[in-house]
This record gives sequence, C-alpha cells and structure tokens, in this order.
Amino acid sequence: MLWFVLLFCIAVSCIAIAGYQQGNLVEGYRMQGGMGGLTSNPNDFSLTMNLFLPFGLALYVLTQSRFRKALCIVFVVVSVTAITFTYSRGGFITLAVVLILCFLKMGGRGRRSQYLLPFSLVVVAFILMAPQDYGDRLQAITDFSKDRAGSGTARQEAIEKTLELITEHPALGVGMGMNVLALNQKGLFWDHVHNVYLQIAAEIGVLGAIVFVLLIIRLFRSVRLIQTEFREEHTQRELVVLAGAAETSLLAFCIAAFFHPVAYHFYFYIIGGFVMALKAIASRNEPVLSPVRAAATYKYQP
Repeated sequence: MLWFVLLFCIAVSCIAIAGYQQGNLVEGYRMQGGMGGLTSNPNDFSLTMNLFLPFGLALYVLTQSRFRKALCIVFVVVSVTAITFTYSRGGFITLAVVLILCFLKMGGRGRRSQYLLPFSLVVVAFILMAPQDYGDRLQAITDFSKDRAGSGTARQEAIEKTLELITEHPALGVGMGMNVLALNQKGLFWDHVHNVYLQIAAEIGVLGAIVFVLLIIRLFRSVRLIQTEFREEHTQRELVVLAGAAETSLLAFCIAAFFHPVAYHFYFYIIGGFVMALKAIASRNEPVLSPVRAAATYKYQP
C-alpha cells in the first residue's frame, strides 16, 4: 500500500511540475497542483507530499533493492521541488518540521548515516529549485505586507470571527460544514477558517474538538507503544521504523492543521488508518521480553 502511494505521489508531482512549466498557475505565480482530489490546489498538494514524506524516507531505509531506493530518492527530490513551486507557507513550515523530526527520530541510534543521501538531496533540491522570490513569500508568514494576494490578513480575520462563533455556540457549534455560511453573517465573503481545530470547534462544538484531540493522543500512544515494545526486536525493525514514520506524519498533520481547513478531508484519516494497521500487526507479533522486562511486566499485572 505504501509503495503504491509513493508511485502515485511521484506521478502527481511530475504532472504538477509539468503544469507549472506550461504556465498553469494560481494567483499568477503559484503551481496549480496535481490531479483532482487531495492534490487539486497548491496548499492541498504540499500537505499531501509532506504527510507522506516520512514514509518515503522509511521505505528508503528499509528496502534493500537499489531500484526501490532510487524510487524513494526520485520521490524525495520531485516532491520537495514541487512543494517549493506551490509557494505554500504552511507547506514550508510543515516540510521543515518533517525533515527535523525524521532526522532526529527515525535516524537515531546510529542510523543517521542511512538518511544522509536523501536529506542531502532535499537540501540540494530546495536550494537549486526554489524560485528567486521564494524568500519574500516566506517573509509573508509574519509580514503580511509581503503577501501578494492578501490571504494572510484574510485568514487572521477569519480566525478572529471563528473564535467569536465558538463563544456564541460552544455546545453544538453552527453545524457541520456551516463555518463558511456563519462567517458570511460575520461580514466575510465566502471564506473559511484555515485551522482544523477551530473549524471543528466552531462547527460541532468545543466537546467535538476535545474528542478530536483525544483521538489524536490515542493514535500517538499507539505508535509510541509499538516503538517501545519492539525496540529490541531486530526481526521487527520494519514495524518500528514504519511506526516512527507514522508518528512523524501524524505530528506533521497536527502542525499543518493550524494552516489548513481540512477537518473532514482524508489526510488525517489515512494516517490514522495506517496507525491502526500497524497496531493490528503489532498485536499479532508479541515482543520477546528480556528477563528484567518480563519481571516488571508480571509485577504490575492486575
């Protein structure tokens, strides 16, 4: 399944880059995106590539096939290149978080040399492919005067109005999918809040947002437990590495959720599905406990 997604990401990235070179632009300078669905616009495209990047790096380390390693390298290079062409500020922040986490977490315990090549290619691709005015776009994260389309100011206003909606309808919200219409009544014109947490709280209530956060915490605990229980099991290295990739991708979504209105899109639920699949696999492969760990486990059993 992961290899299939990697091939899809390579194909969509190539299509998006080709369209960018042919002049298929958004706002006159941003890459439009790939095909429909999850990659149909610049921000969604960058989010898709960022969320799968940890899995691509994990597959690079796990596979012994040179051909498959080459596929992973192609994915890393074309996806990072395409992310820069989107000019997505949230995409850049998420990309930075993903790379730092992958290097610190997945490259720990003497394995960082295995990640040296893909990480070097990421840096080279970013330096060589980033447009000349990319720095101005990044400055717009904090300086709205650098924002060509004025989206930063509009998003800030949408956040403020959404917070008003939450205080007015804390219990049940304004209704699922009704954030745009509610903001219309607040004076905004067909705009929506670019924040998953505020989107959920405004539409289904504060309790719904709390349940969503608790679900995320539960998923984090699942992948952390897999890594802890199977850390010493050399035969389960694939399970541990993929669990680390899933944890990194999940954390990347938690960061990206502050910049995207994708509460009901598939991004989070695909990652959650991978986590549950890993959890099911782990449940069928009980780790062999050392005498000390076995004694500790027996001691605290009810």
